Amino acid sequence: QVAAGVDVVLGDGYSLSVEGFYKEMDNVLEYLDGEGYTNPYKDWQDKLAVGTGTSYGGELWLKKEKGAFTGWLAYTLSWSWRQFDELNFGERFPYRYDRRHNLQLAGTYTAREGMTVGANWQYGSGEAISLPLGVARLADGDAVNEPWYWRSDAVLYSYYGGRNNFRMPDYHRLDLSVNFEKPKPRGVRVWSFGAYNAYGRRNPLFITLSNNFIFDEDFELVGVEKRFEQFSPIPFPIPYFSYTFKF
Repeated sequence: QVAAGVDVVLGDGYSLSVEGFYKEMDNVLEYLDGEGYTNPYKDWQDKLAVGTGTSYGGELWLKKEKGAFTGWLAYTLSWSWRQFDELNFGERFPYRYDRRHNLQLAGTYTAREGMTVGANWQYGSGEAISLPLGVARLADGDAVNEPWYWRSDAVLYSYYGGRNNFRMPDYHRLDLSVNFEKPKPRGVRVWSFGAYNAYGRRNPLFITLSNNFIFDEDFELVGVEKRFEQFSPIPFPIPYFSYTFKF
């Protein structure tokens, strides 16, 4: 692992940090194709492939620490790869948490004595995930002549183009806050109000794959459409308030 960086004081409360890094990893683990933690009939060692990993990139951090407005900007550009002889035909592929861009902007403004307004915006490239490119129906001898065969999901085969061949939608959200601070005889009282995910971004937690069977007017199956559905647990702003007493 190698890392190098530099810190620069720019004056007027500004400072800048820049860093680059490179890291190699051995004995990283990944599930073999078709395996998962739910299979009770295999030892965990038989479900895993052992390989290598590489990550590298750069980070930039700009801060302002003086004045009515303070804040910072942080940006990371990075790559993270995995390679296994048993997976992806031996070709390297992006790691699940290979997020090319990560950006965070944070600012606090002192509107008047005892009152501050804050905002924090986060952005990140989507995670790398494996999704099928298409679907095929497997022939199984005389079963193709049975009505259940054409209506059964059990004989559908999804084929993939490679490990982590797609990206989740980018993640971003805005958090807002207002704080009212007032000295008291035995401490300091703070009222806080704000909202998480202020503009209601539908950030995905995961994507599921479902089948939409297509029938003709005689109720004969003529095709199967794969449908990707995004699950977003919090697709709306979440307001909050709190009371704190510091002594």
